[in-house]
Amino acid sequence: MIRILCIVLLLMAALPVLAQNDSIPARVDSTIDSTINITASTREQGKVQVHWTVSDLPGIEYFTIERAANDRPFEVVGLIKYTPGKPWAEWVDEAPTPGKNVYRVKVVNTNVAATFSGTVTAMLSGDLSFKFYPNPVDNMLILRSNSPYEIQIIDGNGQVRFPVIKLNGLQTLNVSSLEKGLYFLRVQNKLTNIVTQERIVKN
Repeated sequence: MIRILCIVLLLMAALPVLAQNDSIPARVDSTIDSTINITASTREQGKVQVHWTVSDLPGIEYFTIERAANDRPFEVVGLIKYTPGKPWAEWVDEAPTPGKNVYRVKVVNTNVAATFSGTVTAMLSGDLSFKFYPNPVDNMLILRSNSPYEIQIIDGNGQVRFPVIKLNGLQTLNVSSLEKGLYFLRVQNKLTNIVTQERIVKN
């Protein structure tokens, strides 16, 4: 009788292990995909443009854009349907929060678990450790920073007119070759990877 009772107890103890081994592994809800290249830059009238590239994989349905403002939890702020064959997408945040805005993109795919991009940060008020003047500018643009930066000048058609300029401290830039009009100064802080975009007028 004691031997039978021991066998029953051993079987009962083994049941949870058997059930665990026979069950289907839990599905991972989300992963970080390092191949998704995401950028964000400030635009005129206090807007932030989020741009990303993604591999053309079967089963992608749509993207959701999430934002964490001033170190608060992420929340969904946008949704875009995926266009097959198009390796990139973009979305404009019409009402970002003043201060620090962190963005990420969630890729919803019917075949695999949801995938997130890495995060990217945009400062609505600009980066105070970088300054440029005068604006409007005639010939010489003065750039001043307290940390390492990379700077580009882009025209209204999105064409890069000045390639990447490395800046750390005080530097002057001769912009006399630019035609009169509106340009954009794309500024990236290399310590924080924060990217901002400022308008500049050439006289």
